[in-house]
Amino acid sequence: NELDGKPKQIAISYVGYMDLVLHDKVEDKYIVVDIKTTSDRLEDLSPKYRFSDQTVPYGLVLNKLLGISENELEVGYYVAKPSITNPVVQFYRFYKSEDDLADWAQGMALALHQLDTMVKHRYFPRTRSGCSFFGRTCPYYDYCHDRDSKRTQLQLAFNGEMEPPLPFEPLVEVEISLKELGGIR
Repeated sequence: NELDGKPKQIAISYVGYMDLVLHDKVEDKYIVVDIKTTSDRLEDLSPKYRFSDQTVPYGLVLNKLLGISENELEVGYYVAKPSITNPVVQFYRFYKSEDDLADWAQGMALALHQLDTMVKHRYFPRTRSGCSFFGRTCPYYDYCHDRDSKRTQLQLAFNGEMEPPLPFEPLVEVEISLKELGGIR
């Protein structure tokens, strides 16, 4: 949104859950770790996770809470390959560079721009990849049948009830600037 030709800054909430936080006592470092299961046949899954940005926001939050520079961001992935004959668990550890952080911030800025465009057009497309995630039906599946955005907003706001939902109270709140990470150019 623009007001007087200047972009209007708005705060957004990013809700996520860290799988694991490890502490290296020797180096006195903390690392956010995501736990994955896969049937991928690649022996080395570094190409799959090296540039993944899933753990970036969790690592940024952890670093902010610990007073650590964003440029010292380190993340990890525990990857399990379940198998009756040859189960494998691997650990991958990656340092996120300034470019990696800028990529995440730019991707987030583009996603917010896309959301702003959808709101302006009052059009929210259905996902092309299906309506089930992690073996469960998407909780918003029933709303996708109704293309009336106003009615859907009311349904989501009241979740079928006539009382407004309780306010969300996060465990921690951390302010992160996409612009400072190179996400708004």
